[in-house]
Amino acid sequence: MENEPTPPRPIDDGRVDQTVVEYTGGRRGAMTYRGPSGRQYRFDALPSGRRKYVLREDLEYFAPRPEFRILAETRIDPEAEKLKAMEAAVGDRMVKEVVRLLAPKGTAKRKDAQRRRGGRPPGRGFGAMLDCWMTCGRVGEYYGSSKKAYDAIDRYLGDHALPDQDIPPRERFPSVRSDAKRERERAGRCVWHKHPEPVPQELIPA
Repeated sequence: MENEPTPPRPIDDGRVDQTVVEYTGGRRGAMTYRGPSGRQYRFDALPSGRRKYVLREDLEYFAPRPEFRILAETRIDPEAEKLKAMEAAVGDRMVKEVVRLLAPKGTAKRKDAQRRRGGRPPGRGFGAMLDCWMTCGRVGEYYGSSKKAYDAIDRYLGDHALPDQDIPPRERFPSVRSDAKRERERAGRCVWHKHPEPVPQELIPA
């Protein structure tokens, strides 16, 4: 249809983190905007110019502007896609490894394998941190449901890098927390190595 926005072309063939931004204003003349990255974007009210892919580091420039809206569902995250591919590739190998580790006298080997696979000792992974925030920090109670709490944590992590953590995609939050929850139940205590460090204030609703 004539008024339907033209699907935009991804930047660098989708090899960088980016999201579609839509111009909702009424000007039909092309306007150029420059994001913090230095990249320029041309928008107008015509179907061919209303939507553009915008680099992740430039979204903060468009977010507060009333004539733009960010289409979060269009995000392209190459790192997340790489992680999914890696998980699929090692899935069978991981199953075999778990079976081997659960054999008799495998407790010590299992701990050593966890250190090798994760590159860090138990209690330092993202799942342990997420479970601590949700359970000990009561973030889930603040938002009324785990889903809303996970969404809030995902938004927070999108703006606050954690250099000592590998952040999985939002859809994997329940599964990684479930693994850590089982570890907590076996240990009888929180397994996050920074417990009881308070959760970030930005995650506590006003």
